[in-house]
This record gives sequence, C-alpha cells and structure tokens, in this order.
Amino acid sequence: MTRRLEVVWAALMLLGACRSTPPAEPQVREVATDPPLRIDFGRRGEAAAKEVPPPGAAGVPPEAFCSLYGRVICRKLFACVEPEALAVDAGSVGFGDEPTCAAKLEAGCRGFLLSGVEASVAEGRVGWDAAGFGRCFSGWIAQGCAPPLGDLPDEVVCRGSSVGRVATGGRCTTAFDCADVEGRQVVCAFSQVGEGVCEVYKEVGEPCAVERGECRPGLVCRGARCQDPGQTGEVCGFDEDCAEGLRCVEAACQPPSAPARLGR
Repeated sequence: MTRRLEVVWAALMLLGACRSTPPAEPQVREVATDPPLRIDFGRRGEAAAKEVPPPGAAGVPPEAFCSLYGRVICRKLFACVEPEALAVDAGSVGFGDEPTCAAKLEAGCRGFLLSGVEASVAEGRVGWDAAGFGRCFSGWIAQGCAPPLGDLPDEVVCRGSSVGRVATGGRCTTAFDCADVEGRQVVCAFSQVGEGVCEVYKEVGEPCAVERGECRPGLVCRGARCQDPGQTGEVCGFDEDCAEGLRCVEAACQPPSAPARLGR
C-alpha cells in the first residue's frame, strides 16, 4: 500500500472546495442536513475567521497541530462559505455544526495524516520546526476568508516546517519521514501495516507494478510502465487505465456509451 501525502490532504480536505461568496446582509440560515445545519452569517468574514487565537511563542508542536488545524479550517468554513455549499461537505463528511466539524477533522488528522509523526520526530526521522508552523498558522489565520480555506498556504514557511531525514531506500513510518529528492516526488511505500520504505515516484516510461502505486500522481501503470492515462483507442487493461470519462472496452479506452469491460 502507498501512503501519499497529497492524497491524504485531498481526502481530508473535501471541505476545501467550497467557495467564499458572502451574502449582501448578515442573516441566519438553516440547511436541511441531519442534524440541521444552522449558520449565523452575522459572524462571517475576516473578524470571525480571526477568532481562532494564533499560536504563541512556542509555536505548534506535533501534538498540537491537528487540533489547531481542525479549528482553523472549520472556523473559516462556517465564517466564509455559503450554507448550500457547506451542506454538501456536511453531508459527505458527517458534521452538522462547527465543533463537530473541528472534532472530525482533528480525528482524521491524528488517525491518518499525522499518525506516528510524534514518534518519527522523537526518533530523528523528521525535523519539526514548531516556531515555523506557528508562523505558518498565524499567517493563515490572518488571511481571514481569503483562500486557501481548507489547506495550509503554499508558502515556504509552511512547506519547510517539517523536513524528512530518511534517504531513499530507508525505513519510514509516515509520509513525513522521507527526505526530498531534487526534481522528484518521494513517497513512503508500505508493504505492511506500520512500516514502509522511502521511494521516489516513477515518471513516464519507467517500469512499475500496479499494486504498488509507484507512478507519480496523474500517471497510471499501463503495460508495466508509468504512462499518461489512455486516450480513446489506446490499449488498457482496466477502466482505471483510461483518461477521465473513458472506460476500458475490449482492451481499448472507449467512451462510456460502449459496453464496459470488468475492472479490477
């Protein structure tokens, strides 16, 4: 199994797709979710988003990251997002109010995204800059309703506040452990639960095994080599080998109107 950091973030941040479009006047609106979602638009905007206190001088150590992460995102969502858009995420992720939203994101973060990071920091596999993450979160909170709402800003202080120290081929337990390789993407590839090996994502034309998920995101393993997803008429083995909107029919990528071949 391959644990890819960008996939983890995307899975947690279904919430981040919402758009910030405040109504003309403050108002309270209720959306038919279960439980009902009631949003007070009088608390929208930058002032509301800034209600999460920024980190203090100690910054954000690993054990504090997930709690603050969930609170900041959910405060921004409930302050900045239209209820109809928020209701989509509320239904799919399963929250009906801001505290539940924050609790669910925190739990997901601790259970998957940052699972094992504290041990990696203690054992020297990850360098963690608590003060750097403090500056990262402070800047993100100060942005109010400006994007991004559902992920850390793509800034040097955020990207550089955790540094993997495990070289390619070394043992890893989290996606944070692996050291960067210039010009390539690195992944902690898991062959068993709890422990993996730092590997470089493979590029177009490089050999691959489907079950290992070795290809760079956006590529597929077709014919035992990493390739772009197949276009109409190109050889395939499964629906997943084909570009979006196509299916694998009789070993060739075809429009969905064609009879479907069985996938994996």
